[in-house]
Amino acid sequence: MRLQRVLFVLLAVPAGQAVAAPRETVKTFPAYQCRYTLPGSRWYWVDPGPVPHAVCVARNGDGLEFMLLVTPVPAGTVIDARFSATFDRAAYPAGGAKSRGGRMTTFKGLPCYESDGLLDARTTSVTRVVIANGFGYRLQLLGGADPVEKRSDFETVMNGFEFTAPPTPPTPAAPPAAARATDTDERGNRLSEISGELLAYCAIGLFLVGLATWGKRRK
Repeated sequence: MRLQRVLFVLLAVPAGQAVAAPRETVKTFPAYQCRYTLPGSRWYWVDPGPVPHAVCVARNGDGLEFMLLVTPVPAGTVIDARFSATFDRAAYPAGGAKSRGGRMTTFKGLPCYESDGLLDARTTSVTRVVIANGFGYRLQLLGGADPVEKRSDFETVMNGFEFTAPPTPPTPAAPPAAARATDTDERGNRLSEISGELLAYCAIGLFLVGLATWGKRRK
């Protein structure tokens, strides 16, 4: 039902409609100690309102869509091998988006899990997750059928995200051994389930942009 409501809102707003002045290239979020800078002159802001936890959404003329999402995380949540496995299981449910692989890396000096997804034969995605300041930061980029992470401007898009102050990494929790696995799985599930929903929302947005472009060409 939530996805249907989001689809209704997206249909009610013209695809590709920018909601910020063209000269506004940076959005700053003091509550989350971060900002995002548009990675080029062809990028523009769109309304993130329909998407849960999205603080900004941007698109460009090449059919790319970037989303920054921020949510509180339980104390002690860290990104490690168990987190990555849990993330992928929940982010790519049976019959939905599919995983193309993932890797542990670093981003902005923090442990990061990068997950590659496939929505359909025409849409690939990359999600980067870092945890700091008591929040989970998820950067999602969607593109065409060719792996979006192979684009020459991929890192430029991702590096539009910056912390406005040195980030405070999480301190790993030390629960009893019997509870540790369950706690970690629940934390990973919370972040990954949200990301899985957002892949669907992004796909809708890109589909509507394609319809708008096709309609203009037909006129």
